[in-house]
Amino acid sequence: MKKLVLFTLSFVLFSSCIQEGCTDPAALNYSSSAISDDGSCILEQDVQNLYVENFTLSFDNSTSLDLYIPNFIYEAGDMIIIETVNSFDEWTALPYIFGVDIHIVGSYEEDGTVWISLNNDDGTGYFPSQILTIQFRVGLIKQSGLIINPNLEFMTIDELSSSI
Repeated sequence: MKKLVLFTLSFVLFSSCIQEGCTDPAALNYSSSAISDDGSCILEQDVQNLYVENFTLSFDNSTSLDLYIPNFIYEAGDMIIIETVNSFDEWTALPYIFGVDIHIVGSYEEDGTVWISLNNDDGTGYFPSQILTIQFRVGLIKQSGLIINPNLEFMTIDELSSSI
C-alpha cells in the first residue's frame, strides 16, 4: 500500500511539471522547453499575416459617416489598420486632417465592419457642399502575426507588406 501511494504521488508530481507548448522545431512558435505538444504550433505556410483591400467612399451634404464591409474574415484578436491618401499621394493612417479643419476618422467593429467619418474640429459631423469621394485601404493583421511579431501593430500597410 505504501508503494502504491508513493508511486501515485510521484506520478502526480511528475505529470503536473510537464511544460506544454509547441514541440515542432519547424513551427514559428516552437518552444524548446516544451515537453508536451499542446496543439498551438503555427507553421509558416499556414500563416498569412496581412490582407489588404482598397475602397472608396463618397460623402455629400447629407452624409458625414459611411461604412465598408471588408471581404476578409476578421476574428477576435486580429487588428485592422485604416489608411487614406494624403495631399502628397501617400498612404496615411487615420485619423488624418483633410483640408484645414476636416478630420477623417476610422474605426472598426467586432465583425470587421469599418466606419469612416468626416468631422469638424469640434467633433461634429462635416457635410461637404458637393460630393467628396475619398480613397481608403484597410489592412487586416491576423492575431497569429501579432503573436509572432507584436511590432506589426505600429507599422503602416506598406511597411508590413515589405516585412512579411
